[in-house]
Amino acid sequence: MTKLGAPPRLGELLTSAGLVSKAEVASALARQAVKFTRLGELLVQAGVITETVLRAVLAVQEDLQIGRERDPAEIVCSRIGAILSRGSAVSAQSLERALQEHEKGDIPLAEVLVRIGAITRDQLAAIPPRET
Repeated sequence: MTKLGAPPRLGELLTSAGLVSKAEVASALARQAVKFTRLGELLVQAGVITETVLRAVLAVQEDLQIGRERDPAEIVCSRIGAILSRGSAVSAQSLERALQEHEKGDIPLAEVLVRIGAITRDQLAAIPPRET
């Protein structure tokens, strides 16, 4: 069953995927209160995450918001978090291409990665969820 409604916040998605620590999010949120800048932009400016990671997690957040994915922890931890943070064979160019394709249509980012040949279905299925 698909969960509709507000998706998890960016900081929650990033920490659940193990891409940032709660302390890094808290620090960026403190800066956000003064700078009035988006959290993701602050994390990129601080060098905590890359622009590519930010775009990938925002794509997952969009999928969750419009009901394409069922479980935030599953999609972030077992798909995007693992792909981006565990040094898989997905190149920055492949990820960029997948993000561009994802933005054009209604296909979840993980599916686009498979469709463009960046990863196989077996590779995607073999990525275990990360412990949070």
